Amino acid sequence: MLSGMNLKAFAGQQHDAHIASHLMMGLSPILQAAPLSAAQLQKHILDHVRLKAEEDVEAELFKAYGVDPDRMVSAIQKEGMIAIKIATNMQEVRTMQDEMTGTGPDPLVKLKETEIEQKAKAEQARIGIDQERLALEKQKQQETVQMNQQKLQLQQAKANQGGQYAA
Repeated sequence: MLSGMNLKAFAGQQHDAHIASHLMMGLSPILQAAPLSAAQLQKHILDHVRLKAEEDVEAELFKAYGVDPDRMVSAIQKEGMIAIKIATNMQEVRTMQDEMTGTGPDPLVKLKETEIEQKAKAEQARIGIDQERLALEKQKQQETVQMNQQKLQLQQAKANQGGQYAA
């Protein structure tokens, strides 16, 4: 590749093994110092990702529909399935690359995410407590209204009884 030889991915290869070895090659200082070769290697890795996705989708379709899956699934549906597989495979490549380089999520970002998560949980708990307080206040108000209504009814009953004795 450094001498300008074109790389070609083929169907039926062990794409995962090729991708892993190419990622390792991409980490070499010699290749990193050659941007054209590094770009060519990146393109080659993408070729493997695409072929792997196509082969995986084809295998899934044969498994689901038998020997002639093209009659069951349109070309557009198949391309959509391949696109989803490519996205999944690219995420796996990214994870593999992060593991190889020892770079994962930034610890400060991870810490901030944890902090935000804790604040959100505390806020949810506070909201829950506030809702319980409101419900309790509402219940107290309803009880007060009921007691006032009962007192009023009692006073009206006494007034009606007092009026009967006066007559």
